[in-house]
Amino acid sequence: MAGARPPRKKKSAPGAPDEARAAHAPDGLRREAEELRREAEARVDGMSAAAAAAAAASPVPEDIAAIVHELRVHQIELEMQNEELRRAQLRLDAQREKYFELFNLAPVGYLTLNDEGVIGDANLTAARLLGVDRQLLVGQPLSAFVLTDDRDVLYLHLRMLQQTGEPQIGELRLLRLGGAPKAGSAAETASAADPACFWARLEGRPRSKCDGEPLSCWVTFSDVDESVAARDALQESQERLHEAHRLAHIGVWSWVAETDTVTWCEELYRIAGRDPTLPAPTYAEHSAVYTPESWCRLQAAVDRALETGEPYQLELELVRPDGTTRWVNAFGGGSSEGDGRGARLYGTVQDVTERKLAETEIRDLNAGLEQRVAARTADLEAVNKELEAFVYSAAHDLRAPLRAIDGFSQMIVEDAAGRLDDDDKEHLQRVRAAAERMGALIDHLIELSRTARVDLVSERVDLSALAAAVLADLRRAAPEREVRAVVQPGLMVTADATLLEVILVNLLSNAWKFTSKRAPAHIEVGVTKAGGERAFFVRDDGVGFDGGKAEHLFGAFQRFHTPEEFPGDGIGLATVRRLVTRHGGRVWAESEPGKGATFYFTLADTGRDV
Repeated sequence: MAGARPPRKKKSAPGAPDEARAAHAPDGLRREAEELRREAEARVDGMSAAAAAAAAASPVPEDIAAIVHELRVHQIELEMQNEELRRAQLRLDAQREKYFELFNLAPVGYLTLNDEGVIGDANLTAARLLGVDRQLLVGQPLSAFVLTDDRDVLYLHLRMLQQTGEPQIGELRLLRLGGAPKAGSAAETASAADPACFWARLEGRPRSKCDGEPLSCWVTFSDVDESVAARDALQESQERLHEAHRLAHIGVWSWVAETDTVTWCEELYRIAGRDPTLPAPTYAEHSAVYTPESWCRLQAAVDRALETGEPYQLELELVRPDGTTRWVNAFGGGSSEGDGRGARLYGTVQDVTERKLAETEIRDLNAGLEQRVAARTADLEAVNKELEAFVYSAAHDLRAPLRAIDGFSQMIVEDAAGRLDDDDKEHLQRVRAAAERMGALIDHLIELSRTARVDLVSERVDLSALAAAVLADLRRAAPEREVRAVVQPGLMVTADATLLEVILVNLLSNAWKFTSKRAPAHIEVGVTKAGGERAFFVRDDGVGFDGGKAEHLFGAFQRFHTPEEFPGDGIGLATVRRLVTRHGGRVWAESEPGKGATFYFTLADTGRDV
């Protein structure tokens, strides 16, 4: 048709925008867009063919057909974009739901704060840790959930976050039930151990506007009560260990052989008299820490420990920078790698200077004491010899007048018998009896003094057999007596057999004597436990005595009965005590008047089994 406008060029727009968008879209979106484009092009091609046929049969101008074609192309493009937007929205909703799940179920509390520290959002973990509903957190200042004593820490944390724009990390105590506690309440003064609050690790990160101005911040926090308690316990343990080192004067050290790295604790610096602000001396520099002789011994011990892993203990002399010396006990040991590389030694150094000084003083005192003991022993031996000579001399000098008294009394009785009445004769007999008793006492005194000087010959002795033999002698001396004696068999001891026999003779003779007025009489010899040791005993059912005065019986010439009632010289029990004491034992008695008596004695070996 003349004058008609040429047909407009068919646009290729459906493909170009899609390709541009697809270049920036994810692979999935790109594949979907291409599929939609192919469908649209197929539909356009079908519609274009139909339009061309309609145009040929219709009187409508060609321009109108072109416009309709373009409108339909744009409609297809819009349908494609709407489909793409719908699918993108679905994916965005899924991502958002996943984000909120991660946000709410995170193991730490999340908060958003504005510039004034007011909470804008919070996750479920934050609400659980603070013990309140999430809705109640929003709009509240974070400081309302901080222990009063720690609020300055929070203010400093937020101020540094705003001023520097850098993440900030700190620790403070948060209230577990939300809100500020009442004044004077338990939460107001709560410590780390109180359930009303807990230690939290706080980490803040800034959030900014597009122009870079700080708008708000993210705050995450977690419950670190256990780690704080463990850290405090570790610190307390370290303080106690340090105090123990100080009180015990023990320094601790370590040495890495490969790097020659030496570490000293503070107490070791004090022992060595060195400045703790200076580095510890290297291994080679330890040659100046000890005397040459001590350093040589220490080197040999360290080399052996590196080669074999064998620990060492040495007593070394340490030299301080001021020239004074200290004595130390050095202990060391550790791991070994064979060639010494990678080996690490640990050890302690204990200041024993005071002990060494005391030992030196004790040695000096012992040396002087030994000299004094030797001198005193010599003096004592001399005195004993003089005493022995005196005893024999006195005994000889006393016996001469006694013999004269006895002899002249006998002569008077024989020569003047006709001129003496009965009373005179009785008086002379008493004089002779007294002289005889005095002679016996002198003999006993000599025997008592001799027991203190005789040498002990220890051997295994059957005490039961000795006691039975003594009782048999007593029976032979008084066969008319009815005495029921019981001796526990198998009583074995280590003692001097001769002196043990003297002990038994005195004790059993007393039991025999003081039961003479009882028929039948009972005497028992046995053993029992007394104060954790074996105590042998001689028991009788004789006249007995006042037990409160038993201690006096063991002195010389001590008696509770008159010679007329029971003859004796009062020396026997004194002899028993002296002989038992020489055996390292003790002797005592128990009794009541009219109920008999029991005499106990122990010997040095009475703890042994029989």
